[in-house]
Amino acid sequence: MAGRQRHEAAIRKAISHVEAANQFPQQAGHILRHTHATMMLSVGIPAKVVSEMLGHSTIAITLDIYSHVTPGMQEDAAKAIDQLHSQGVESVRNAQ
Repeated sequence: MAGRQRHEAAIRKAISHVEAANQFPQQAGHILRHTHATMMLSVGIPAKVVSEMLGHSTIAITLDIYSHVTPGMQEDAAKAIDQLHSQGVESVRNAQ
């Protein structure tokens, strides 16, 4: 764990340096992280995978923070389930 913490500290320091050198807002790195996570979820990358990539200790943290992304995803899931019931498993697999 100590190696990971040092690695994360080095990344934070590098991002801070880039922000300062380019006169970016102080939280630009955090904003980019949030944008990246939102984009991953919106294109259907599973929340568990996004959670692991962000280093969240639980998927609940990811879902709490990014729940605003899920309404469209829930509609897509409902459509897939409807298609599953009306046309079968293969039609859903082929549609993806």
